[in-house]
Amino acid sequence: MSDVGAGVYRCLQRHPGEPMTATEVATTVGCVRRTAHKHLSRLADEADVETKKVGSRARVWWLSPPDAEVYERITDAFFAVDTDWRFTHLNDQAERLLGRTADELRGRPIWETFPEAVGSTFEREYRRAMETQESVSFEEHYPPLDTTFAVEAYPSETGLSVYFRDVTERVRREREVRAHVRQQHVVARLGQRALAATDIDEFMHHVCETVVDTLDVACCKVLDLHDEESELHLRSGVGWDPGVVGTATVPADTNSQAGYTLQQREPVRVEELSTETRFTDPPLLADHGVESGISAVIGSLEEPWGILGAHDTTSRSFSGQDADFVRSVAALLASAVDRHERERELERYETVFETLSDGVYTVDPEGRFTLVNEAYVEMTGWPRAELLGSHASTVVDDDVRTTAKELESALVEGRRQQATLEARLETRAGESFPAEATFSLLETSDGYERIGVVRDISARKRRENALREHRERVERLNRLALRVFDAIHGAMRAETRDGIYRLVCERLVDDDTYQEAAIGTQRWTGDPITTGSGEPWHETGWRAAVPSLVAEATDAAGRVVTDGDAAALSLRYDDRTFGVLALRSGREGFDPNERALLAELGTAVGLAVSALERKNVLVNDSVASLEFTSNALATPFTERLGPEASFEFVVDRIVPVGDDTYVAHYSVSGVEPTQFAAACEAFETVRGTRVIDTDGTGPRVQLRTTGAALVSQFRRFDSRMRSARVEGGELSLTVEVPATNVREAVDVITETYPDLDLQAQRTTTRSARTPAAFRSVVNDRLTERQSTALELACFSGYFDWPRTTDGAALAETMDITPPTFHKHLRLAQRRVFEALYESKNLIS
Repeated sequence: MSDVGAGVYRCLQRHPGEPMTATEVATTVGCVRRTAHKHLSRLADEADVETKKVGSRARVWWLSPPDAEVYERITDAFFAVDTDWRFTHLNDQAERLLGRTADELRGRPIWETFPEAVGSTFEREYRRAMETQESVSFEEHYPPLDTTFAVEAYPSETGLSVYFRDVTERVRREREVRAHVRQQHVVARLGQRALAATDIDEFMHHVCETVVDTLDVACCKVLDLHDEESELHLRSGVGWDPGVVGTATVPADTNSQAGYTLQQREPVRVEELSTETRFTDPPLLADHGVESGISAVIGSLEEPWGILGAHDTTSRSFSGQDADFVRSVAALLASAVDRHERERELERYETVFETLSDGVYTVDPEGRFTLVNEAYVEMTGWPRAELLGSHASTVVDDDVRTTAKELESALVEGRRQQATLEARLETRAGESFPAEATFSLLETSDGYERIGVVRDISARKRRENALREHRERVERLNRLALRVFDAIHGAMRAETRDGIYRLVCERLVDDDTYQEAAIGTQRWTGDPITTGSGEPWHETGWRAAVPSLVAEATDAAGRVVTDGDAAALSLRYDDRTFGVLALRSGREGFDPNERALLAELGTAVGLAVSALERKNVLVNDSVASLEFTSNALATPFTERLGPEASFEFVVDRIVPVGDDTYVAHYSVSGVEPTQFAAACEAFETVRGTRVIDTDGTGPRVQLRTTGAALVSQFRRFDSRMRSARVEGGELSLTVEVPATNVREAVDVITETYPDLDLQAQRTTTRSARTPAAFRSVVNDRLTERQSTALELACFSGYFDWPRTTDGAALAETMDITPPTFHKHLRLAQRRVFEALYESKNLIS
């Protein structure tokens, strides 16, 4: 009877005498109605169940009292008990598994016959099924029979039907698989640690701890075989008495398990040391009560390094899988030792280690698999039984097989000793991964086979791809850096702003660094736009999105703004934006290094434009005198000093000190400096005030302001505030602006200060002092002693570094004391600097 047929029968058995339709049975069993109907009809034909027609088309089936012949057709072991837990039936399979005959058990209570089941999972689950009248299924080991059973119990009103089967072997295999998987994971972790280990003794101790934990043994040891010695030294270990590790020795001949292992090609397993005949019981093991163990050679058989051994104090049978684990760990130890002893042989031993987890296969001359290992099975996802005998085309395509066949011919002809091939390996799931196969020929009795070792190189390919992408990024960045530096160099040499913009755009699109480049003024309104191709700018295609990027870049203060393959950055220097550069790369995204280079380019171009404008200012004496008025800017003064306040002030100097902060010095008349400073504190742009009492020139007010302050705004355009007056609740300003900067200065400043009205504009010529005039001013301000002190210091090496003449020597020359000399020198320096700064027409 099939499994479905048995399920149909059990369904009726749980409801004896109760008619059921095929639909009801199918729902209970979990199959389609047609299948249930087929099995019900077969049972009725064999007279196992009864049936009758209901209505014109329907039919029902029911089960008569239990029939022994039917029970015998059930493939699982089966027994039934009544409501008093007395056996009512056992089939042959149940008799075989339970070791009792039906005659022995029939009519006897189950708990008396099998008292060991009382209190166990068997009793709890059987009683639960009877109490709830719901079927139960479980797996449980029954110690008296040393068997693990898979049980399904079905209650009914008359008792309990139990189906069970022996799954001991399956459970054992699963346990072995779990142990094997765990051992593989341990080997992998140890392998990673071996590659990173710098302290070989610490690594050996960790290996011993890991082996003890993995194999659940009492102790583990690493024995070191010294050259030309007949003893093995206990180099490292776990589970030994204090003081033994590092001092104990073991014979290297056949008088010990370790010595015997040195002569074997396979790990040596011992189940009971006291009855062992192959070698004697060495003192190290006898003193610690060792009864069983596994040992394997560390290193090659020709040049062994030592022995790895795992031991237990009870008699125990170790599996071949355990022996393979110890051998694998021993190989890892050998690799770690060799890496420390012979660095030049590291790669070879690492390869040995890696091979432990690589896939291995052999194919005959026709290309059919004759052998595969578990790693290869796991790689491909194909069961071993399906791979063996199948063609290599199962896992590789025709091109790969053709190439492999050509390499195989070279091996056969002796033109190669081994061959390596990279290809994609197909899995059963339809996926593929890059693999590297190294293969050679294996002689057989009737010819040869090709043996190959396959390694998954996905990680290596990812590293290679990442390295290639990194190299491409570096090369692209180098090309970009050259273009940027070329553009910066050209910008510094250009003589006009348009020339700077044109040269920068041309250099950026040269050599296809960028597909397009264009520069326009802030927000790209009004003035023409310079392009790298020289063609007019039309906002079509990708250019349609540029205005929004330009607006964002204008507000971003030096940050590169990107959108797909387009970018924009402001050309900014000294808190002033001269224009915006837009670029199209033709590739998605801009990495941080590229953004940094472009940001430097924006600063450099801004510097070039600023330098060009300052140069034009210096050589051009024509300036525009602008007169502004503002009621809003006068309000803080009138609120503090009263509506009748009337005074004048002028900015003597404004100096940037970093972090968007400026220090401005004011001279005021008509109002107390302290009141002027207090009134200035009402401006949001003022961060601090201070009244400075200077020698000879009267008090001066020092304001610490932000870049948004009015005087800071004028400074950005190389302008100078000539005079300012507050009178009648209105602030009047007169500012000198270089003729080339008038339009931009007015636009930017009036946008920041909407209440500032331009009342008049006049063109004037700045007066410039000649060097002779400047010297005359300086000489008029210096006393004879001050002039002497300054000239001596200048021409005697006082200002050199390192200083060649000190102040004491110069004081002696002037026949005065050093403090007097330094006083004359400081006053002279101050008056020279005052004359210097007063001579400048621009705020810098």
